[in-house]
Amino acid sequence: MRPHPKESAKVLKALLRQHFPATAFSCRLGRGTGWGSLDVSWTDGPTVAAVDGIVRPFEGKGFDGRDDSTYYKDARHPDGTPSGIGYLSLQRTISADLARRCAEQVAAFYGITPPTVIPSACGYQTVPEDLPISNMIERWDTMIYRAASDRTRYARTMAP
Repeated sequence: MRPHPKESAKVLKALLRQHFPATAFSCRLGRGTGWGSLDVSWTDGPTVAAVDGIVRPFEGKGFDGRDDSTYYKDARHPDGTPSGIGYLSLQRTISADLARRCAEQVAAFYGITPPTVIPSACGYQTVPEDLPISNMIERWDTMIYRAASDRTRYARTMAP
């Protein structure tokens, strides 16, 4: 018998606390047609890839877009008991403070002036929004997300 999604969410949240003690996670179960699905969100802290590696074994459902169908997985808790969670979604918010540090790192890498980072309801916004790099234009929020997801991506290497 599968455990209730609420029990699995508690186990998952405890596991996240164990792996990332400095980060506050929100785990919200879906209601209605989303019953049993879990939304996991946090600000700054670990990358989505790092959290995904911890939580993905709990996901009991998947979606196949080729034929618009749901499929089921053998989802388990770390102790081997079945998970009661259906779909899992992850949402990392980047704070204005982290965005500012990442923007400065990107700007230093390209030798340009960083944007102004303004706190907003969604985390932050940048002024200007676009980043001119040689013959292309990138969005600052894209570059900030990349820098926040991989600290080495825009690191300057020193000559020996």
